[in-house]
Amino acid sequence: MGIAIIIVASVATILVVGIWRLALLRRAASDQRHRRRWTAALVATALVALLVVVTVVSFVVGGPDYTKPVPEFPSVAAYPDAGRHGTVAYVVVSKDVTAKTMRECARVSLTSTGASKDVLCWSFDPAAPITVTWIDATHLLVTRFITPPGTHALDPNWAKTVDVSSGSAQDVPASELGKGAIPPSGPTKNAAGETVTAAGKDGSLTLTVRGPSGTQMLLAVRDSNPGWSIRSGPAWSPDGAWILWSDGGRLLLTTPGDMPTTHVLSTGDVFGVVADYNIPIFAINGADLPLS
Repeated sequence: MGIAIIIVASVATILVVGIWRLALLRRAASDQRHRRRWTAALVATALVALLVVVTVVSFVVGGPDYTKPVPEFPSVAAYPDAGRHGTVAYVVVSKDVTAKTMRECARVSLTSTGASKDVLCWSFDPAAPITVTWIDATHLLVTRFITPPGTHALDPNWAKTVDVSSGSAQDVPASELGKGAIPPSGPTKNAAGETVTAAGKDGSLTLTVRGPSGTQMLLAVRDSNPGWSIRSGPAWSPDGAWILWSDGGRLLLTTPGDMPTTHVLSTGDVFGVVADYNIPIFAINGADLPLS
């Protein structure tokens, strides 16, 4: 805000000086014709100056403030819950310090404790979206796509099936590429008939559950960083006990109840680029997989 005020003051000073000099030139004009010409220039400059100042001030005063913080929530690791079940798969981007390169990994995390494990890694390509989806209770399908130039299409490039318990991976045959590669967005209604909805953008979010017993507000965020919003989800867990969603930089787990809570399951990583293609960032497995 301080820099913006300096810019506004500088622009205003320059315009005032310019108008003042035009006024002097008008006053010094030798005849009526030249005086009228300088008068027209003076009026036009004054109008432009007014427009510029109003525009800049409106931007500074009424524009979005991206210095505001994003909402903070406690981590699942800090508040484990043995009664919460499920394993979440997603893709993260991180720096390989040894190789001095960026890499992507398919990661799985337990919703009960936040414990996680990378089950498959590869070189990072910001133009190649990666999806992960569960084939069954213990196997994950990891698919890499390429995007033809000038299009928003996704063409499967390679895929592997991964045994999460052992970490062993098998290539998917070329004829099977793309099949089942897009993870489901997750159910918005659970077995109890409760529907979860998210509304809001530009720093605001309301997470609500509606069901046979009525409506419950799970989370309400107002006037946060205008760049913050939900990017994927919300989706119910298979047992209908908790809800998962992502704000693009974190996976967040919300538990309904008398006192709804929201915890961070994963943070500090970039979840690839699949959100730019309206593809779910995560895939939920109802089982608790051993990660050791």
